Amino acid sequence: SIVPFWRTELQRFFELQDVDLSRFVDIVVRVLKVTPPFDLAIGKVDSASAIHQLPATGLHEVMEDALLRLLLCRSVVSDGGLETLLTQMRAKILLDRTFCAGAPLGFVCALALQCFNNEYVYAESSDEHAQVETLLAGIGIPSLSPNAPVDPRKIALLAMYRSIHDLPGIGGMGACADEPAWALLFKQAVTNVLTERAERARIESLGPIDDETSRAVRQMYEENPYPRWFSMDRFPPVSLAAWIARPLSVVDSRTPPGDPARILVAGCGTGKEACELALDIAHAQVLAVDLSLASLAYAKRCAHELGLGNIEFRQADLLNLGLTEGSFDLVSSSGVLHHMQRPELGLEALARQLRPGGWLRVALYSERARSIVNLARQHVQERGIRPDAAGIREFRQHVRDLPDGAPLKPLTRWGDFYSLSTCRDLIFHIMEHQYRLPQIDSMLRDAGLVPVDVVESLGPDVLAQYRHRFPHDPGFASFQNWDLFEQAHPNTFARMFSVRARKPENGVAQAAKH
Repeated sequence: SIVPFWRTELQRFFELQDVDLSRFVDIVVRVLKVTPPFDLAIGKVDSASAIHQLPATGLHEVMEDALLRLLLCRSVVSDGGLETLLTQMRAKILLDRTFCAGAPLGFVCALALQCFNNEYVYAESSDEHAQVETLLAGIGIPSLSPNAPVDPRKIALLAMYRSIHDLPGIGGMGACADEPAWALLFKQAVTNVLTERAERARIESLGPIDDETSRAVRQMYEENPYPRWFSMDRFPPVSLAAWIARPLSVVDSRTPPGDPARILVAGCGTGKEACELALDIAHAQVLAVDLSLASLAYAKRCAHELGLGNIEFRQADLLNLGLTEGSFDLVSSSGVLHHMQRPELGLEALARQLRPGGWLRVALYSERARSIVNLARQHVQERGIRPDAAGIREFRQHVRDLPDGAPLKPLTRWGDFYSLSTCRDLIFHIMEHQYRLPQIDSMLRDAGLVPVDVVESLGPDVLAQYRHRFPHDPGFASFQNWDLFEQAHPNTFARMFSVRARKPENGVAQAAKH
């Protein structure tokens, strides 16, 4: 077990508002799992346990744990053992009246928030489904039953399984319980959702979305805005030149950008990257575009909460941006091009938006790193599993039930496995291209750009290994060398290739390759 002092410090850390807490979920999970009540409970449940087998001893200590509540409220839990415990506890709270009566409202709200955060990805039994339908039919909302007392516990129970923002009269229930977790649940699951719905109507379009693949991708992200995020790092802003030089001080950033720095985030999704750039780069003016109005509405709401006045959101297709070309100092497009029918056309469109000397950052999938994803997609296609909530839950439960050593079991170690939208994006996407670095090098040069590096998302240990193997490449700049490195270490770019390139000052890329 961990020293109480450090557990308390971790709890204080997880209350901070200027840290991306998603990077520390694994640490909190490890701390919780060595705490005796959790160790006991997790050790006695598995995915096949019946409700009555869930141990009562220690569960109340689990429910009262402040660190667990923070984790549930402010992140997505990405651990199979803890998910099993939470799924079983959710069912026990719903189906066991005695246990439910003793469950603290704060914990029920926190668990409901976790289920909202992961978009109700947890497996649900037929008994649970029937009880949820009964609960839904019997909830006393004031507008339906004016004389019925409001019962926030029933709302919180329902919120563990279903969205609650459309319940009649729910808008007047924000202050019906003196419980901080209830207030947070109401804000996240009701107020924010209704705010985003209103924002959709105010988002302007830069042009029509005519491409068939673009329309299909847009529909996917309208159904599942991607990804939900709940916190982000905040650093003192620096100049664009300093920001560009940050991954490696050897990067040549002689050409001063304009002031203010004009930045295009192409395919911004729910806006985390766009908000980070608006905060991190001094005097930045950010234009963020995406196909999905649902994703853009989420992004606008988050930007407003962060007090960002230097960012605009527009609906647009990269193939039809309708912008003045050559006017951006930085164009960033993360995880976008590989979902297009012809990614090279999207890359060329982005290159045209750069001013001479401007910088491009793109993130693309690695063919080697996604071998397990391809195996999972084959499984889904062979069994005809649909990309809806029921299908995604079915697929996840199949993987969770596999024995250790099964080819698909390592998916449970991927963070994207643990929410509905991220799992859909990971396994069920309608269009995906994967690459090796020499292909990306060629694509960039064909678009008139000069590749610079691929190190932004790599840690110091990886860079040290690369330097040891390729001592004559101090700038870490050879895409051919990195391809050889990845061949020996296939998971190096598991998160994606994060590639940086530059538009030549004279507008003509050099013919020579790294």
